[in-house]
Amino acid sequence: MANIAELANKMKETEQLFHSIHFGAVSGEGSSFDGLHLLFSDLYTDLFEKYDDVIELAYSVGETPALGAIPAMPYKKFTAPEALKIAEAEYGKLIDLAVKLFNDFSGNTANDIAVQDLLGGLIAGWHKELNYKIKHRLNK
Repeated sequence: MANIAELANKMKETEQLFHSIHFGAVSGEGSSFDGLHLLFSDLYTDLFEKYDDVIELAYSVGETPALGAIPAMPYKKFTAPEALKIAEAEYGKLIDLAVKLFNDFSGNTANDIAVQDLLGGLIAGWHKELNYKIKHRLNK
């Protein structure tokens, strides 16, 4: 059974990865740099903002998430297709984990409903990011 703290940790890892891609996305090569630079800024900022809600949710259900810092990733250049494929895979992992948690909290208690409400919002938002911002660019 997955737990909410696991989702929080995955979000933090993904935020760090997207931050790295933000700085290394095609490293100023060609016209796609600005678009990817801004895209990944939006993506990691969104994860950062939602992370706090997920941590609070973990505490509310009696979990104790690991709150240590994720080590910085080494600088690497990413081409546009590489960056977008990584984002696609990472959002797939986040969505799968959130859906599993959503299903695990399928009772009728107020706590289960609160968990499902937050997770449902995350799933819908990540699905939108994946389909409208990432896959759209991959299919161009």
